[in-house]
Amino acid sequence: MYKHNIMKEDNKIELKKVSVYKNAMDVNGSSGGIELNQILGWIKSGDYGLKERISSIRNSQYDFLTKELKKVLPLFTPNGIFSYRNSENLVQYSNVIVLDFDFDNADKIAVFKQKLIQYATPLHLYAVWLSPAHGVKALMIHDNTNPSLHYNMFKQIKKNLFPNTPEFDENCSDLCRGCFLSWDPDIFINQDPNLQPYHFLFDLSISQPPTKTQSFSGNYGRGEFQHTQDEIDLNKSFQAVCTDKALMNSLVKSFNAKNPDYYKDGNRHNEIKKRAVIYCKDGVLYENAVWSLVGQFGKDSWAGLDNEDIRSMVSSCYHNARNEFGNERVKYLNYKNNK
Repeated sequence: MYKHNIMKEDNKIELKKVSVYKNAMDVNGSSGGIELNQILGWIKSGDYGLKERISSIRNSQYDFLTKELKKVLPLFTPNGIFSYRNSENLVQYSNVIVLDFDFDNADKIAVFKQKLIQYATPLHLYAVWLSPAHGVKALMIHDNTNPSLHYNMFKQIKKNLFPNTPEFDENCSDLCRGCFLSWDPDIFINQDPNLQPYHFLFDLSISQPPTKTQSFSGNYGRGEFQHTQDEIDLNKSFQAVCTDKALMNSLVKSFNAKNPDYYKDGNRHNEIKKRAVIYCKDGVLYENAVWSLVGQFGKDSWAGLDNEDIRSMVSSCYHNARNEFGNERVKYLNYKNNK
């Protein structure tokens, strides 16, 4: 059973606990929940390495690198406590929602943040702070107690309070949406005694949310490996700096030097798997990895293995290492960028 919100106690806003996660791939999080004011304190202080990590993100020259660095930041689910990070495993619904506003200009960010602070009380905002990269986040309090109506509430907040704000991120409508921790020593906390929660009444004019075809778990099947659009976009960003072909040519020389007997019976299968995993972690497209490994180990090479067997091994390795796709190339480019 869901626990109801307690909005007021001695005329003070009581914030519910929420789940906190180590990074974007963590789905279990803090089972008992963490106080929201404690999380806001971390954002203000920059403790636990947040200051350094957020500074690195904001100083990055590459958009794709910013995106990848954010993935390893801790995050919280503002909409409640979850036993597992998906909508079906909500344990306790919170009394807050985090709104996200994305910009492409630092000056616009500063101006918009001040506007939100200026109108914080009529907008029901408890806190306002800078996003890890290019935006502003605002924590709004509300009185909805039914999580199944969360989408309706989110859409009417957009409709009623931010109708002409194109920077409003509508992806935040998901009940289990995570919010990356940030660093903002000038975070705004609303101390106005007149602050009241947004009063929710179901809006019949808002259509139901679209049906989801894929859960958070990222299980894309175990047949022939296929890239997600995010992986393809990430690789495109990599190619602008160093092509897959150039990277693989360099790696092959290193592989062969370390194991000159790679093509001999007894070495071949393990070597293919090792190289495929490295290619995946370096963000090389699956088909490019297959092309390289067939050239090294296929039927027309000294190794003489069946080409389809090689494809099957590479596909299996890419499935298993998918969560780390591109991580090593991101680390290298981050190091190069900060030298």
